[in-house]
Amino acid sequence: MKRFFSGFVSVVAGNYSAILLSFGINVVLTRALGAPEFGHFALLIMVSQLLAFVVSNWTLAALVHFGAREFTASGTVAEAYWTRTCLVLPWLAAALVTAWMLNGWLARYLDVPGWGVWLVFAHFLLTSTFNTACAVLQAIGHMERYGAALFFDRALTLALIVVGRQARLLDALSALACYVTSALIVSVWVFRSVGRSAMTPSRVTGGGCSAMWKFSLPLIGSTWAGLFGTQWIDYVLIKSYLPLSELGLYSLGYQVAGVVQQVTIITSTLLLPQFSIMVGEGREAELRRIVSRVIPYWLLGFSALLGVVLASARIVVPMIFGDAFTGSVPPLALLIVATMAVAILNSFTPLLTAKGATWTISGVCLLSASVNVAMNLALIPRFGIVGAAWATAIACAVHAGLILAVVQAHLGVPLGRYPLLAAPVLAVYLCSNLVEGAVFYVAAAAAVGATAFGVVRVFRLFVHSDLVLFSDVDLPSWVRSGLIKMFSLRGGFA
Repeated sequence: MKRFFSGFVSVVAGNYSAILLSFGINVVLTRALGAPEFGHFALLIMVSQLLAFVVSNWTLAALVHFGAREFTASGTVAEAYWTRTCLVLPWLAAALVTAWMLNGWLARYLDVPGWGVWLVFAHFLLTSTFNTACAVLQAIGHMERYGAALFFDRALTLALIVVGRQARLLDALSALACYVTSALIVSVWVFRSVGRSAMTPSRVTGGGCSAMWKFSLPLIGSTWAGLFGTQWIDYVLIKSYLPLSELGLYSLGYQVAGVVQQVTIITSTLLLPQFSIMVGEGREAELRRIVSRVIPYWLLGFSALLGVVLASARIVVPMIFGDAFTGSVPPLALLIVATMAVAILNSFTPLLTAKGATWTISGVCLLSASVNVAMNLALIPRFGIVGAAWATAIACAVHAGLILAVVQAHLGVPLGRYPLLAAPVLAVYLCSNLVEGAVFYVAAAAAVGATAFGVVRVFRLFVHSDLVLFSDVDLPSWVRSGLIKMFSLRGGFA
């Protein structure tokens, strides 16, 4: 874990620079397209992402898992990369044939010309290639370059979209074309930067294919089941019951929540190769210490951050995206609460993946996805996009609870108190429904402080033994100094 913090900072810097650019992209798109056309754009992205879930996303964890081990042993990821490519090719061919056979139906469903369907397919293909390139960077530990790739992808996309708006050519399809072009250019750059030595075509062995297939097979179920636990199935059902303008409002709310969720995705991205190596080396005691004494600090801090984001949403969203998107705030508030559950499951799922418990992950995903679909069908017709947000929050809570139970069984570490770490953001959400005006912000600040203090007491955080644990992480001096001061205030460090 020595390089974990430096890798985290590198990815956060690149990722959040990219997210700021994504905000810029969404500001341009929402103001140029309006809610109905922005909903149309979300529909196109939805189909592309559904394809990615079915065809390729379920193999990314295997590429990182086997690639990290191969790179540690031999300095290359060639065998893992080409083995994974062989697994994906049949699925890609099936997707291509399906797109050709259903071109007319898809064009009517998406309300685009026939060539628009192929543009959506190109978006799926190029974004999948970009994700593969990023997975290679994860496997070889080039997290700084990974962060740079995220930044350049969004920077180029924003530049192309601004040009399109200035030329008065911007609509849902032209915006999608900007994403396609950027993904192509940045993917080429990433693969060239990795170098031929790490990517030289390797002979794919039957044993390698068998191992990767056995590892990935359960993830087919979890990834495909995940389709029904993500915003994409929400989009399908919202389109079935509500106008595209409502889909546009919900899409923006989900994207804003996704900005904060990126922190949890970064954590998961960095933890998987670390946990894979630790499991491979049999460092079980170290894993237990990280789970029981390090992760609670991260989750409590993130919960407090979510409380701040939730409190500011009612002002920031209409100010940035326009009054037409004020309706995004109510579902966004619930999605921010759901993000806390996402943080919990993204902190622990990499551990289960590293231990090879992929069938268990698949079963948990299937169950939580079923909850999401059932809640969507029950709540969207009556409560609209707020009902969709409630469905997501409930499903994420179920998912996180099941993951905690499984990790507890695997490690023997009691995790029953971990839902208490969500107390700060839950307190702010409760305040947002009880009080208005300036009183809300005072109440929210008090709620975050009181609940955080209570959680610190329950988990016995900031004790001397925990500070010793943090000495194993490459923290910068200013962070280490701040931690020492906080431990001193708690009375755990003299």
